[in-house]
Amino acid sequence: MKDIGYVCLGCRIRLLASATAQASRRVALSRQTQTQNHDRTQSRAFSSFTRQLPIHVQERGTSRAIHNGKSWRNVELADGEEEKSPSIALFKSIVEAPSARHGKPATATKEEDPPAGLSQEAYYKLMKTAAKLHDIIQGEKQSIAPAFTYFAETLHPQLVEAGYVPAVVKDGACRDLMRGLFNEKAQDFASDALPTVTRISELTLELGILTPAAWGTLMIELLQHITTLSTQPADFATIEDYINAIDSRDDLLRDLLGAWRVFCAFVSFETNSPPPLGSEENERAVKNQISGQDDLPQPLAKKDKVRIHFQELLRQSFAVPTPKGGMFRPSIAAFATYQLLEDPVNNKRTVREEAAPFFDMVHKLFKSTGFPGFKGMEPTLQAYPSLLKYLKWCTSKEGPKSQRPRRPNSGSRPSGDLFHSIHRKIGQAIRGRNLAALKKTWTEFWGEAAVPDADRIVELSNYPQIFDYFILAYMGMRQPGLAIDVWNRMEQIGVLPTIKTWNSMMLGCANSKNADGIKTVWRNLLASGMKLDTTIWTARISGLISSGDSESGLRALEEMVQIWNKSRLNTKDSNEYEAIAVQPTIEPVNAALAGLLRLERGVAARSLLAWAASQGIQPDIVTFNILLRPLVRKRQMDKVDEIFKMMNASNVSADAATFTILFDGALSDLGSQSPEKQVELVTNIISQMEASGVEVNMQMYAKMIYLFLQEGESSEAPVKAILAHIWNSGLELTSHIYTMLAEHYFSRSPPDSRPVTALIENRKLHTNRDIDRVFWERVIKGYCQTGETDRAHEIFDKVFASGTTITFSTLYELLLALINLGDRAAAEKLVVTARDIKEAAGEVGRGDASKKTRFWKHRFWHLVDQYGLLEEGLVEPFLKAQTQGTGKAE
Repeated sequence: MKDIGYVCLGCRIRLLASATAQASRRVALSRQTQTQNHDRTQSRAFSSFTRQLPIHVQERGTSRAIHNGKSWRNVELADGEEEKSPSIALFKSIVEAPSARHGKPATATKEEDPPAGLSQEAYYKLMKTAAKLHDIIQGEKQSIAPAFTYFAETLHPQLVEAGYVPAVVKDGACRDLMRGLFNEKAQDFASDALPTVTRISELTLELGILTPAAWGTLMIELLQHITTLSTQPADFATIEDYINAIDSRDDLLRDLLGAWRVFCAFVSFETNSPPPLGSEENERAVKNQISGQDDLPQPLAKKDKVRIHFQELLRQSFAVPTPKGGMFRPSIAAFATYQLLEDPVNNKRTVREEAAPFFDMVHKLFKSTGFPGFKGMEPTLQAYPSLLKYLKWCTSKEGPKSQRPRRPNSGSRPSGDLFHSIHRKIGQAIRGRNLAALKKTWTEFWGEAAVPDADRIVELSNYPQIFDYFILAYMGMRQPGLAIDVWNRMEQIGVLPTIKTWNSMMLGCANSKNADGIKTVWRNLLASGMKLDTTIWTARISGLISSGDSESGLRALEEMVQIWNKSRLNTKDSNEYEAIAVQPTIEPVNAALAGLLRLERGVAARSLLAWAASQGIQPDIVTFNILLRPLVRKRQMDKVDEIFKMMNASNVSADAATFTILFDGALSDLGSQSPEKQVELVTNIISQMEASGVEVNMQMYAKMIYLFLQEGESSEAPVKAILAHIWNSGLELTSHIYTMLAEHYFSRSPPDSRPVTALIENRKLHTNRDIDRVFWERVIKGYCQTGETDRAHEIFDKVFASGTTITFSTLYELLLALINLGDRAAAEKLVVTARDIKEAAGEVGRGDASKKTRFWKHRFWHLVDQYGLLEEGLVEPFLKAQTQGTGKAE
C-alpha cells in the first residue's frame, strides 16, 4: 500500500517512532553544534527508518549515485522546452549541474542522488511538477487551496511512486505549501477546500518538515476556535440547526484528536523511561533543565518548574530531534486539550473513540511530572482570549470537578473486557431477535473446541453471569434445546447453576410469552431442591400473567403465601417447605398488579390490593407508580390526588419514575404555551427533580422529548433545551431518542431526510452498537418515502443483511421501492433475506401452523408473487398458505 496518508501511516509511524527514539536521544551536541548541523542531524535521525516510509526523505550532501552509467545531472530537457517561469529556471538549474551547462566537468559536491531504480524520466517529471507547484503557490494570491489540490492530485502521487522527496522539493515547494496551509487553516477551520489539521499533521511528518512550535501554534488556534463555538440551544432557530452545530463542533474535536493521534505515534517512552515524580532522578532532571532556561520561554522558566520537565520530557520522547523550548506550544496544546476533554459536553462517544492515544501519552507524562500547572502558560495565551477564558473556568472551582488524570480505555483489553464484549453482543442479538448472531457469540465465548483447554476453562469460570444470559436469550427465542446445552456446558467445566440461572430460564420463557415453558421450568426447579428466593417467585408470577395466563399467576401468588405460612408452623411437615418457602413481600404483588393493569383488569387489580393488605403487605413507591400511570393517562386527576394522599399517609416519597409519569399531566397543554414558557417548564422540572435528589435518567429525557415533538415545530425550543442538558451532562442520546427525531423529520410536510442523514453521518450511528433495529427500520421506511431508495438499500445491506430480524412491513416498503426503481437484482436479494427470516421463524415457532400461515399471507409475499420473484422452494408454501383459512393479506 503506497498511500502514505491514509493506509500506511499508522503501522509505519509506530515502526518509525520505535526505530528513531533511541537514536535521537543519543544526540548530545552543544546548542551551537546543534544549530550548525541541524539538517545533518535530522538526516541521521531519519536514515534508520527511511526504508520503512513509502516516501524516502532525501537530504543534501549525500553521496552521488550513477544511473545507467551516467550521473543523474545529465538529464536533458525536452526539445523546445523554454524557461517560462522562475520555477522552471530553478528546475533546470537543478537537473543541469552548473558546471555541465558551461561545458565543464561536473563537480561532486553539490549534487543530490535519487534512489537507485528511479529513472531519469521519472526524476525529470517529478522535478518539473514541483516547479509547477511552486509557480501556483507564488501566483495564487487568494488561497493556498488550488496549490494543495495540485499537490494532492499530481505531486503527491509522484512522490509516493518515486519513494523519496528530493531535498530541494522538500525545502522549497513542499515547505512553502505547508507554511501556507498552516496560516490559512488557522483563519478558516471550516473550509472544505483545505485539508484537515489531522491531514496537515500527517503530511508535515511524512515530508520531514514538521516544526513542533508551528504545529503547536496551529493546535492552539484550533482550540481557540472550538471554544468560540456556541453550545447554547437559544442561539439556534431549529432543532436541526442546533444538532448540526454541535455535530460540526464534534467534527473539530475529532480533528483535534486526530492530529494528536499522528503526533502521539512519534512519542515513545520505551527506551527512555521517565523518572517517577519525587525521585532523586526527577529532581536532578528538573535542575538540569532550569540551568538551561535561556532556551525556554521566560515566563514558563521562572514560574512553573514542574511544567519545564513536562515539556522537556515530551521533547526527549519525540522521535524528531527538537531544540530545547521547541515543545512549549505543543505542551500548552496538550494541557488545553486535556481540560477540554474533562468538560462533560465534550466527553461523547464519538469523541472518546479518538481520544485514547492522546490520553495514553499524557498520562505517561503525568506519571513523572505530575499534573501540570497553568500560570506559566497565561502570557502566551493572552493572544487567544476565548481559550484563556475557558481554561481559567476549567481550572476554577466552578469548572469541571476532576482535575486529576483519569485513564480511559486506550484500546488494550483490561481484565473483565471479555464479559462486557460478550454481554453487549448477547443484548444486541436479543434486541434484534437474531439467532444466528447469538450462536456466533456463543462460539466466540466458548470456542470452537467441544472442550476448551485448561486456561480457557479458568477464564470462562469467572463469568457465570454470561452463561445465565445465554440461557435467557435462547429461552427468549424459544430455543430450549440450546439453553439446555449451555446449562450442560456450565456443569461440564465446573460452573454450577444457581438460582440466578433458573431465573434466567424463567425470564426467557416470559419474554417469549411461553406460559407452558414457565410451568415446566418451575417443576424442574422444585425437583432440583434449589433454595428459592423472592426474585424467582416474582419471575414466575409476573411471567405467567404477562404470558396471558393471569389466573395461574394469581394462584402462584396465593401458593407463595400458603407455603410460607405452612413453613412457619412448628410441625413435623414444615421442614419439607424449607427450600421453597419465601416470605411474601410487595415485589411479587407489584409484578402481578402491573400485569393486571396492562391487561386492563381493574377489578382484579383492586381485589389483589385488598388481598395484599389482608396479608399485611405494605405498598411501596413502585406500587403507587403502577397505580398512577393509568390514572394520569386517563386524566383522572382527582384519583391522582388520592394516590398522593395515600403516599403521604404511608410516608412514601416520590422517585424518578413518579416524575416521569407526571410529565404526561404537566406537559399535556403544551400547545397553548409560548416557546419561552415551554423552556421554562423543562428547566423547572429538571431543577426540581435534582433538588429532590432524583436523578434525571434517559427514560425521562426521552419522555419529555416525545411529548414536545408531538406538538410539532412549535415546540422545538424545549427540545433543544433538553438535548443541551443531555449533552452538557456528558450523556449520549439513546436509540429511542434518535428514532423519535427521525420520526419527527420524516413526518414533516414534505418529509425531510436531510437532518436524518446528518444525524447518521455526523453522529456516526453506524458505529454505535446501541442503535437498535427500530431506528434503522424507521430510517429505511423514511428514505423509501422520500424516494431515496439507494440510501435505504445501503442501510439494509449494512444492518440487516447479516441476519438481524427485520419486520415484513419494512421489507414490503423497501421491495416496492426497488421494484419502482427497476432494480430487479436487489429485489431478488431482498427476497432471499426474507426466506432466511422464514427459516429462522420456522425454528422459533415450530409446530404453530397458524403462525406459519400468517407469515405467508403477509402482503410482502403477495408483492413478491405479483412481480414473479418467488424462487424455487417458496412457491409451494406460499400457495398452500393461501388455501388455508379465510384471512386476508396482512
